[in-house]
Amino acid sequence: MEISELQDRLGFTIPNSYIETINNSKISKGFDVKTLCILNLILRDNDNEGWTENRFFLNGDGCGNFYFINVDSDRSKVFLWVHDPLGIEDPNYTVLEYLSSAIQEMPFSGSLCTEFDISRTEKIDESVLNPISLDEWKTIIGKIPNLIYTGFKEGKNPFSGDIYKIKILGIAVFNDGDIESEFLLSNGHISTESTCDKTKKICQLIKNEV
Repeated sequence: MEISELQDRLGFTIPNSYIETINNSKISKGFDVKTLCILNLILRDNDNEGWTENRFFLNGDGCGNFYFINVDSDRSKVFLWVHDPLGIEDPNYTVLEYLSSAIQEMPFSGSLCTEFDISRTEKIDESVLNPISLDEWKTIIGKIPNLIYTGFKEGKNPFSGDIYKIKILGIAVFNDGDIESEFLLSNGHISTESTCDKTKKICQLIKNEV
């Protein structure tokens, strides 16, 4: 993948501070472009609050926090988005300093899809490059008997016994009175934790529609 395709997929121009650094530096040639693309698309897919907007993410720190450059700034400055407590930190790196010292974290395992994964790509983590959309998923659900889109997951408070619901876009439940299986659309692919024979047949029905 080239930088031009990365820009097309992300929908913005990669900051000059990054381009100039990888073009002019003898120290660092930058990170793998395909990995950068997958990282940014996965973070964007899991962003319900807008925290990825106008940010070009470079890497994770292994603890769920992510280094980024502001898209709308020409400053050669790297920041760190922190999830707990939520905020932005200044690690005091220029782009060159960061790229020269950091090791690119792989945001994916490279695992091949199993018979219980539904994806348009051979490797499950690359599905975000050719994703199944939520609208497509809902259309497929409507074609399979006993598969219902819920968009939430239920839980029980261990102290009060109260039932609560957690909003999860992309979740659906198959229930035919014999088994109950959850299917989740996430990062462009559909998966389930159930591995029984009937679930396998449902997975095949879904694959036939993708």
